[in-house]
Amino acid sequence: MRGFASFLRCVLAALCSVMAVRAQPLPSAGVSSREQLEKAVKINPNSVPDLENLAVFWLKAGQPGQAAGYLDRVLHILGKSPEAAYPHYLRAKVYVDDNQVAKAEAELLKAVSLQPGFAAAWSDLGFVRKLLLNDVGALAAYKRAVDLDPEDAVARYRLGAAYLDRRQPRLAIPQLEKAMMEAPDDQSTLYSLQLALREDGQTERAEEVKRRLVETLQRRDVVAQNALKAVVVNNEGVALQKKGDFFGAIQKYRGALDLSPEEVAIRVNLAIALLRTGQWSEGLSQLREAMRREPSNDLLQRAWDDAASQAPPGTMVDGVPLDYHPGRPPIR
Repeated sequence: MRGFASFLRCVLAALCSVMAVRAQPLPSAGVSSREQLEKAVKINPNSVPDLENLAVFWLKAGQPGQAAGYLDRVLHILGKSPEAAYPHYLRAKVYVDDNQVAKAEAELLKAVSLQPGFAAAWSDLGFVRKLLLNDVGALAAYKRAVDLDPEDAVARYRLGAAYLDRRQPRLAIPQLEKAMMEAPDDQSTLYSLQLALREDGQTERAEEVKRRLVETLQRRDVVAQNALKAVVVNNEGVALQKKGDFFGAIQKYRGALDLSPEEVAIRVNLAIALLRTGQWSEGLSQLREAMRREPSNDLLQRAWDDAASQAPPGTMVDGVPLDYHPGRPPIR
């Protein structure tokens, strides 16, 4: 048990440090973890799906520079085949992050030439052209994106905003309204829509959308405040746990989780404290939920394996015997 407790303390420390620098859990790159993908690429350096998934992992992790090498390798393998459109599209995102906008445009032009029906690439091409002050080209690309995927809220918003920039509110309004239907709480869409309505003389409707925008901002402010409070309460739990008061820490972690239920690090803290006090069923349940939220987190997988191997016979997790929870839990 001593080895298990030591390992869980390491997990706790690692996840607490993660919590301090980010607000959202790190998204996964498909069903495989980064570690699994890197092993797969080591075995087969030309595995296009694994290389692409690694690139996506780093893009979603906010480190596009790490994705560049994987994407360049994929593009070298695929050449000018239609399958190369997607990595060209991803490569453009890396260039935009590096302020190499002209190179991003070139990548997106390659993407849409290889797959003319690639709606997201057309939408990003419009965005990049806007950055290059090519408003006419941007508008044409946005229109193409919306034609290809009418339910794409981002493309709809971009097209509506482009019309608004051109002082064409009557053309902007229907696009922004449709974008709002797909993403009703999007701040940018609501802001642009109320401007378009006001410019079109629809003052009453503009005020209605403005009120909705204010309500959305207030809700986000409450969420942000709760997240900050959760950090304070969580830290109080950590302090109690260091003193050996695990039951007191559990109450603090529960309170923090009520304030910020999306924060995986707090949920792991609670799981660890529950396991340390012998509350195996709930502890494993909380750990399993953390894994469901971050399926590519290898630390959580190892913690689960360690805890599950030491759980008493007959332990139930979410109403099911532990024996029926092999490996990584399924995503519900």
